[in-house]
Amino acid sequence: MNVLILAAGYGKRLGKLTIHKPKCLIEINKLTILDIWIKKIENIKIDKIYINTHYLHTQVEQHLKNYNYSNIFQLYEKNLLGTSGTIFKNKNFFKDDDLLVIHCDNYTNFDLNKLINAHKNRPDGCLITMLTFETNKPKESGIVQKNNKNILTNYFEKKNLNIGKEANAAIYVISKEIFNNFNNIEIYKSYNFAEEVIPKLIGKIYIYKTDEFFIDIGDEKSLNIARKWDLQKNA
Repeated sequence: MNVLILAAGYGKRLGKLTIHKPKCLIEINKLTILDIWIKKIENIKIDKIYINTHYLHTQVEQHLKNYNYSNIFQLYEKNLLGTSGTIFKNKNFFKDDDLLVIHCDNYTNFDLNKLINAHKNRPDGCLITMLTFETNKPKESGIVQKNNKNILTNYFEKKNLNIGKEANAAIYVISKEIFNNFNNIEIYKSYNFAEEVIPKLIGKIYIYKTDEFFIDIGDEKSLNIARKWDLQKNA
């Protein structure tokens, strides 16, 4: 299995914290967000780690020199491609194995092995396994609906609707078959995976919900919640 860590964004919601630093290098109690994810990935069996970069990318490149891994590769984007664009532009790197996709701007104590095992045991016909969690900000999240087999039946991305609180965690295991089964040019041209691709895959996405601590740390308030929780966890 390969891993793609999405770390190219500007982090504008973090305000002054990301004026001179990319959000993936923001620290949670002495460890950068990127370091936290790399350490978590050490606990799973993977072949290669790919990290996409754009904003202040030279800082990320310099930071990664601290690692002696021979299996970490950077995918610099001159122009931001979005989740879909990054995945499908680099599909030749991913097409021969399943791909774990992680948005770097999340914090959780979730064990990634649980998601990988769920994917291995997914129902027939499902090409993606999506991690979900209970959110207290449903209007700012992608809300899922599923059947009794935990297969996605509907999806609402940041809609002002009272339809539930089970949210897309933006962490996926994507089967290698998807690169061969979906040659639709509209998918390849898509920018936003959640808004443009997921709705095209209703009935083909298996849902795995975690009850572990999970938070999107895209804004300063959420970042401080993650820092406080991390301190308590390690106290």
